[in-house]
Amino acid sequence: MAIDFEVTHFGDPSFDSAFLLNHLLLKSFYRPQWVDPYGCAAFDFWKIFCSGLPAECNWMEQATLQHLGCLLLARVDGKSPAEYLTDQALRDRVRGFARELIVQPPSSVAEVFANVRSAVQ
Repeated sequence: MAIDFEVTHFGDPSFDSAFLLNHLLLKSFYRPQWVDPYGCAAFDFWKIFCSGLPAECNWMEQATLQHLGCLLLARVDGKSPAEYLTDQALRDRVRGFARELIVQPPSSVAEVFANVRSAVQ
């Protein structure tokens, strides 16, 4: 049963994977004590997601990573900000992490969640 059609569309599937990973990243900043479980959830999602992709979709991880920084910024400063990001210092940390993702893209989803661990502490 589908219960949330917030961004239902036919389009770039890497946006969908980035959207979910973005949610887990934001929660990692918001609840740093749970950064490891959020990272495990992201890794499990990514592993299962990739297991269903055909070989010609080897571009998916890099495309997903390209969306992440922008999606983070959108949830801080966009038209639909994450309602739980109210602390200015926390918002600044998320912005800084997002900018780093854009300027120096990581090589893998696993690297993003390894990096978020040090960013939230």
